[in-house]
Amino acid sequence: PSAAAALWEYGQVVGDYFAAVQGGAWSDPRVAALAAALVRRGVSGMAQTSWGPTMAVLCADEDQATDIVALVPTLAPEVEWGLTVTAGRNTGATVTIR
Repeated sequence: PSAAAALWEYGQVVGDYFAAVQGGAWSDPRVAALAAALVRRGVSGMAQTSWGPTMAVLCADEDQATDIVALVPTLAPEVEWGLTVTAGRNTGATVTIR
């Protein structure tokens, strides 16, 4: 599967594991509603980070990221979202032993 599909599947498995203690697959109902709204618009590749409520969304390119950043506030204008766009490092790690 694609990285986006794998991230979504991972997010669902981990969310389901913690659902009993966090009230559902997502730790915050506002984030759950946002995820559902994004899925309805064809966005995939989302997962909650750690215990939440932060969400990560993989985007195909910068244009898609820009579109999602513009879309999110319209989906839940009552929430003050903190949105950050970043790119993958795309290089391996460097380990230095001294």
